[in-house]
Amino acid sequence: RLSEAWLPLGNMAAFWSSPRRSSRAIRLAAGLLLASSGARSFEPFAGVEELSPHSLEAHCGPTQREREGRRQCSHSLRKQLDDEGEVELTWQMEVDPLRLLSLDSRAGPGAQLLRCSPGELELLLPATEVARAGEGSTVVASRFAHSCAHLRDKHLYATVLKAETLPHKAESSEQEPLKRLRLQTRELPSVAHAIPSLSFYFKYMPVEARDSSPNPQMRTDIGKDQARKLQVNEEVHVDKDYGSIKHAGRISGGVRTTNGLFQFTPKQLSNFGWNWDFQMNSTKEPEFNISLPGMKGTMTLLKPFIKVHSGIFMNFTSSFESMLDAPVVHWQVGLDGHAVISARMLLDMKTTGSAGIDPFHFFELPNLDALAQTMWFGKIDLAMGPFPVSVEPGFDFKAEMYHKGSLEGSLQIGGKTHAWVEPIVHFNSDKGLMATFKADFKDTDLWPPMWMVSTDQFEMGIVFQPRIQLRGQFGESRDSEAAFEARPYMNLTMVRDGYTPPHHAGTQRQLVVYPYRVRGIKGMDPTSRFQVKVSVNGLSRQTSPELNWGQVEYSNDVDQVRFGTRSEQEVMDSDIEISLYQVTDGFSPAKMGSTTVRCGQLQNGECQPSPTVAKIIYDEKEIDVELAIVWQENPVAWFASMVRGVAVSFPLVNLHKGPFQGALGTSIVDGGSAAIGVRISHSGRSYMTQVSGPIHYNDEQKAPLEGITTVDFGPSFLAAWRSCQSSAS
Repeated sequence: RLSEAWLPLGNMAAFWSSPRRSSRAIRLAAGLLLASSGARSFEPFAGVEELSPHSLEAHCGPTQREREGRRQCSHSLRKQLDDEGEVELTWQMEVDPLRLLSLDSRAGPGAQLLRCSPGELELLLPATEVARAGEGSTVVASRFAHSCAHLRDKHLYATVLKAETLPHKAESSEQEPLKRLRLQTRELPSVAHAIPSLSFYFKYMPVEARDSSPNPQMRTDIGKDQARKLQVNEEVHVDKDYGSIKHAGRISGGVRTTNGLFQFTPKQLSNFGWNWDFQMNSTKEPEFNISLPGMKGTMTLLKPFIKVHSGIFMNFTSSFESMLDAPVVHWQVGLDGHAVISARMLLDMKTTGSAGIDPFHFFELPNLDALAQTMWFGKIDLAMGPFPVSVEPGFDFKAEMYHKGSLEGSLQIGGKTHAWVEPIVHFNSDKGLMATFKADFKDTDLWPPMWMVSTDQFEMGIVFQPRIQLRGQFGESRDSEAAFEARPYMNLTMVRDGYTPPHHAGTQRQLVVYPYRVRGIKGMDPTSRFQVKVSVNGLSRQTSPELNWGQVEYSNDVDQVRFGTRSEQEVMDSDIEISLYQVTDGFSPAKMGSTTVRCGQLQNGECQPSPTVAKIIYDEKEIDVELAIVWQENPVAWFASMVRGVAVSFPLVNLHKGPFQGALGTSIVDGGSAAIGVRISHSGRSYMTQVSGPIHYNDEQKAPLEGITTVDFGPSFLAAWRSCQSSAS
């Protein structure tokens, strides 16, 4: 279980005690701290200068005899800010202080970053520091310190493959001789690839997140600076409030802070919400009037609001055996705090039809459209010694609703809750992603329904979808992104006494016959598409017409192939007719053939065998139509569990010298460069990507090449990714 790999937060000694992690020694170092010309100063989180990149020597023990040049380095920092918030950072690594070049603060005299391009750096260094940029060393630079256009706003991590000294004309003003170097490098996606063994723990807790009151006094940078507010929908006056973002003053206890025009810190994470004025401690808009599809009248939300007081924490470990191996990464990121959600809904309406018709097929509430776009709070920048790390939290929120049945009259319902919450996203590079959620509801009020209505049967529901996101260079790739989404919901059903719904006999569930793939159609004609028609007891549904790429794949909405509620006996006794049509531009659909299948048996609401294959004979050849036949209360949820998005990338390919030189001749030589195409074939389609880079063979006669392209196959059924009969070549 993934949870067994994670120890309680804050227990860093135990978190680092794994022999596998502690045995990872690294041949990197803290050394020269260099600033390129025109670079900005590092802007640490909350202005705490101890979180800026700095030398490792003060945090390292003596050199280990069995690991020449390497030293165990660790550091812990826990400070209280002037607004009573708390910042904590603890890290541990093993490094060689002579094999690391950092391009941040404390620049050497005359040192400059002259040029930066993918795979190459050009530097001016003091002659005494040239050894730190030798082959096998690591170059790191925060996003503030480098001027690499291709990296945009990301940190630079790179391994030096080859160092070359270039001619340099010394200036008379130089205090010591400078050397001009051209470094051929291999850029690394993240800090996990730069340090063979690293562990760190970071936590920021604002004072409001620790205050148990549902309405804590605002102290996080509140006062004359005021809270930052973002108007996102002036027409309906929906505001997003992030709290404060500016940090000022000096911190007691020796923590130094800096101020300036651009010294914005992402502490607005501490206090954010919707329709809540943190200064006035009240809702901004007293009510919202919303027109809903399928009804006449209005829905009024009285004093709705969401407000969150939260801190953030992150636990991270990474390790790898050699620079050619992908790192084993474990991390967890979470929020720790409390939230208040409140709303009262008044309906005065007459329905004209059902909207949504089932709890998994909603329409979105229009007044919350602006919140559906992710609000990014700004980067949290910090450093472990000279190694910079950035993460950026974000938040978005949607609310959806459905109603079913006829109703005329008035209805009122609502609720309010104050809960302590701790959502956590876990990632393990061996096991994948997992989310956990803890909540302690301290004070919850539910206002019971009040109604004066005329109906036989009416059902409605509303679901909220708050989502916390995090992105940055902290995982296995340069652009890691994780999210945690919760779905609190409320359903309401009214049935008149004595009313019996249709088809009440026996258990009634939804029948869905979903064709997802057709195999065996020969030839590819861009003017022709293929469509599957399904008929059950006189009711017909059909897929959208799709091209044949060797296989025909469908990704239709579940409602498009839904056959209503049926009893189990009806499902078992029904003949399901499957017909295949060819749809050619300018002509009527031509029927290619049809056949009949039945549900042999039901297992967990799925017809067996699975997938059900309908075999159609056309032009003396057999065509297979693969079907998923399910009988579920909530078929959309079942289909969602069976669909995954699949993507393939080649971040690192090791080029073996012997076989490739034999196949490609002298074009693959040491010191040159290569660009090799990689073809991926799936469902009759081919996708081309490329790996490239300089050719520098290591002791194992391997040269690492990098790929930057990801091939996204989109969502598809898991059954469509069964193992192929042939092997890759």
